[in-house]
Amino acid sequence: MRRIFRFASAVFALCLSLACASGAFAFPVTWTLSGATFSDSGTATGSFVYDADTNTLSNWSVSVAGGNTTTFPPITYDTTSASGYYSPSNATTLGVLLSIGSRQVRIPGTSALSDAGGTLAINLASPAQGECYNCAPYRVFAAGSLVGTAAPAITSANSTTFTVGTAGTFTVTSTGAPVAALSETGTLPSGVTFVDNGNGTATLSGTPAAGTGGTYALTITANNGVAPNATQAFTLTVNQAPAITSANSTTFTVGSAGSFTVTSTGTPVAALSETGTLPSGVTFVDNGNGTATLSGTPAAGTGGTYAFTITASNGVAPNATQNFTLTVNQAPAITSAASVSFLVGSAGSFTVTSTGTPTAALSETGTLPSGVTFVDNGNGTATLSGTPGAGTAGTYILTITASNGVAPNSTQTFTLTVQALAVVVPTPMLGLTGLLWLGLLLALAGMSAGICAIPRRK
Repeated sequence: MRRIFRFASAVFALCLSLACASGAFAFPVTWTLSGATFSDSGTATGSFVYDADTNTLSNWSVSVAGGNTTTFPPITYDTTSASGYYSPSNATTLGVLLSIGSRQVRIPGTSALSDAGGTLAINLASPAQGECYNCAPYRVFAAGSLVGTAAPAITSANSTTFTVGTAGTFTVTSTGAPVAALSETGTLPSGVTFVDNGNGTATLSGTPAAGTGGTYALTITANNGVAPNATQAFTLTVNQAPAITSANSTTFTVGSAGSFTVTSTGTPVAALSETGTLPSGVTFVDNGNGTATLSGTPAAGTGGTYAFTITASNGVAPNATQNFTLTVNQAPAITSAASVSFLVGSAGSFTVTSTGTPTAALSETGTLPSGVTFVDNGNGTATLSGTPGAGTAGTYILTITASNGVAPNSTQTFTLTVQALAVVVPTPMLGLTGLLWLGLLLALAGMSAGICAIPRRK
């Protein structure tokens, strides 16, 4: 018996996916319905005959005119969604289905979307481009688009370097669909800005102001509405020429350990070095962190002033140099003789000398003969000088002290001898006799005492 079915609607007829090729039908079936318009819940009128015994149709050619169908809005899929059916890797497989709620779209085998997202146009003017099913009744859309979205990712490097006083620029890039908005949080150096370009990139640019050298930790965020946002820990390094910031002098003491720290600024960290002569026992060591240590115990006899040059270099011109003075203090010592002789009535002078740093002050205690003084010259020397008066012949014991604030003071027991004039008895002169000879002797004796008496000859 022949079973002939007459269909009065196109509810079942428009199932065009490969799923309809299974079951009772061994091959895809196309139904033609002329002059029909479809809606979400409408039905189509008309009829056709199907012979179940022979699996043939009386009227079997049916098509849907693209111009008389509905346009659907874009449908969005997320490549990271575990529940989605669409996979770019399956784009070459005919009839891949994407489920969006109660709707399904068949993506043709020639279509492709990447993980980065994008838009795929679906145009049913050619039926193979795509089909949408709405459970019951089924419907066909003529045109639309499939919008692929992808969470953003920041693809540019996570650090860059600028230099103080020099214009710099860096471009932040990102992927994702739709295009991500880029922003940053953190403190930027004066003179530098971060600008979102509105196309998935941003520009970090500007001229860092003086004194802004250092490292700046920022967080860059890309946001396009598809979770999760992308964040990147970003480091901006601003290079700056070095500068030496510590004092340009220090003082050590012979026999005592001393230490001084040289400090500097600049990015990257500067290497520190010195040129010049250091006292025995003292060293200069770069600590590798922008500081250096001048330290040690100056050896005996190294008191004095040492001038040298400290240089800081970090590869950013210009280097920094500093003229540095190291003073090594040393206790004083009196180095001159411990005695001297003057002559009554004659000018005499003696220089007391000393060593030590700083320069020692010299003083004396004890009684000086009339006419003689002790004067500190202010340069580590003193002068003992003058003309001893009559009657000052003798020995004077003095104590000379040298003091410069560095213990111990130096003292010296000093002897000043003032000699009297010697009486010279001449050989009798021919023709001088008697009272004349006596007068001459008296005259000579009087001269030694400051008295000269010449008797008259009778």
